[in-house]
Amino acid sequence: MKNMIIMLSMFIIASAVSAEEPPIKFDCEKSSTLCWAIPEWSLSNDSYVGVSTSISADEVSQGAGSLKVMCDFPGDKWAAVIVECEKNIDLTGYKKISADIYLPQEAVSGLIQARFILTVGEWQFLESKREVMLTPGKWTKIEAEIGGERFRDEKEWKCPDKEECLVENISDVKSMGIRIEYNANLSQSGPAYNGPIYIDNIIVE
Repeated sequence: MKNMIIMLSMFIIASAVSAEEPPIKFDCEKSSTLCWAIPEWSLSNDSYVGVSTSISADEVSQGAGSLKVMCDFPGDKWAAVIVECEKNIDLTGYKKISADIYLPQEAVSGLIQARFILTVGEWQFLESKREVMLTPGKWTKIEAEIGGERFRDEKEWKCPDKEECLVENISDVKSMGIRIEYNANLSQSGPAYNGPIYIDNIIVE
């Protein structure tokens, strides 16, 4: 009986492990990573200042390459750069999405931040409530929960109403995005920044 209980316990543990979804990784090592690109809709919006994307070895968090995003922040108003990977995907069973972002040393400190964006269901555009300030000259990790308590309690993602929240649409994700924001306004501004920002090691797990 004891051996049977032990074997049953091991089976339950093995089943739980095998039920976990394998990580989805974008390591930015090759051109296929360029499913992460500046979306066309942002090019006609004055608040979005992304210029181009490419694979680069200039700065890397892991491996030999990263996604180089050229941007043109004016510094005197709120502006953002967004990159998206448009891909229909069911994220049920995953816990979080994360990425490493490098802000060059010459960029302004204390005003440039980043967050995740997901487009779901009937093309609802959902923002992570957690924005992370980027530090010039360093790699910064950003994260957002797509499972767990904060996610279930709807504390992690903004949503217009109950039916349009991520909890209700986690199985119907249209695109994943990262938005880098220069958080200037009438009361705070900084120097313009025209240059690269690097993104690497994007993982859904």
